[in-house]
Amino acid sequence: MKNIFVLFLFTTCIFAQNRGFVTTKNGSFYSGGKLFHFLGFNAYYLQECAADSSRAYIVDDVFKAAKSFGFKVIRTWAFNDRNDSTVYGAIRYSPYGFKESGLRGLDLVVAKAAQYNIKLVLTFSNNSADYGGIDQYLKWGEQYLSRGYAAPLDHSSFFTNDSLKQWYKFYVNTLLERTNSFTGIKYKDDPAIFSFELMNEAVNVGRSAEIIAEWYREMSGFIKLIDANHLIATGEEGYDKFPKYYSDADLFYNGADYLFNGYKGTSYYINSALTGIDYCSLHLYPGLTGFSVPAGKTWLTDHFAIGAGFNKAVLPGEFGVRADKYKSYNLYFSALKNAQDKNCIIWQYQHKDVINNDGFGFNETNAPDLMNLFKAYALSLESDTIQTSVISESAVLYQNYPNPFNPITTIIYSLPKDETINLTLYNLLGERVGILDEGYKLKGRHERVLSAGSSFLSSGVYIYTLRAGGSVFSKKIILLK
Repeated sequence: MKNIFVLFLFTTCIFAQNRGFVTTKNGSFYSGGKLFHFLGFNAYYLQECAADSSRAYIVDDVFKAAKSFGFKVIRTWAFNDRNDSTVYGAIRYSPYGFKESGLRGLDLVVAKAAQYNIKLVLTFSNNSADYGGIDQYLKWGEQYLSRGYAAPLDHSSFFTNDSLKQWYKFYVNTLLERTNSFTGIKYKDDPAIFSFELMNEAVNVGRSAEIIAEWYREMSGFIKLIDANHLIATGEEGYDKFPKYYSDADLFYNGADYLFNGYKGTSYYINSALTGIDYCSLHLYPGLTGFSVPAGKTWLTDHFAIGAGFNKAVLPGEFGVRADKYKSYNLYFSALKNAQDKNCIIWQYQHKDVINNDGFGFNETNAPDLMNLFKAYALSLESDTIQTSVISESAVLYQNYPNPFNPITTIIYSLPKDETINLTLYNLLGERVGILDEGYKLKGRHERVLSAGSSFLSSGVYIYTLRAGGSVFSKKIILLK
């Protein structure tokens, strides 16, 4: 029976590929059987606008902007849960109560994606209360479930309570089996949809990471029984419980060990290993997660390496900075150029008639230079001009910059061929302070960004040493606090 199931998945994958669905193979995305590199943006508000005839023009404007600047993917909410059936744009007002006008709004978004030849990442729910999310499920639980003998519902109940899980499954099944009122195509059969995300930024603070992992396992398995065409992803941020899989928090993440100590109740490593999860999800907001913009390159590198270990593609599904946007995105694009998959989805395209004050928004009016930078990167993906440079016939270790530094500096080395390396930081007594990089690396240029603003390192002179191909290279590095 297991072999029959594997054969079923294999044949449906080939069938999906031939029909224009996005698939994955050996850590990369493919569309229509061809390698698919892309730049995308978030526009979470599309369904809500599409459901309002006076604001539906916004949907067209957003797709036109995407097309004009070379964005191939848009990530948006496929949920809008409310307690009030009169709220305009609501899709669902009770666990089993739906508003057709809200559903038709989502139908229009999917139809427009097909019209403009742009793929959609659709997210089924939200960890936060925006547009309903887990909070709305908990409110429905208090309203509709008998609580006479059971403990009060809390955030973790969403992932464990059988009734709440059934309500989620009912919603997902309703969407997948729905026939789009504009195109006549069922959602589960629509190649305009890139993938489905199970939840936006799910965390379960203070609880075992296995709780969310088991929920991902159950929900991805449920969806794949209905929909054999589309990729499934978690939609998570990238928190973990296994520091050993990441660069040293004191050296690279300014001591922000909560990122990888299990505090958030989720594990990128465990979740990415699940067979029902087709590619790895992460979000990048350096200003909100305790480390600097340059250190965000390490965040990307670490998560990409874990995805590569599972032979899975990795997609930064939210990717945002508030200050020095042009400089920061240019920095990140240089890191993405060295990744196997060079894709990301920026947060967020803000239509001029959509009010949002989170500081991440951009459009042609308020950030024309930034939009042109995005267009240039999208074109570089389209024309496949991105190259990984090899500077020498032997390994090269470059002087860090800036030097002296406080608290950020970048170390670069290049390799003439694929080989195993070790990059280690020592004090002047020859004692090892920490490992900066190690393992089997591909030929080309590699960067490591130290973020040493915590108390872990004191002011002074240190030595960083690269061992590669039987050779040893060392440089001095000076930290001034």
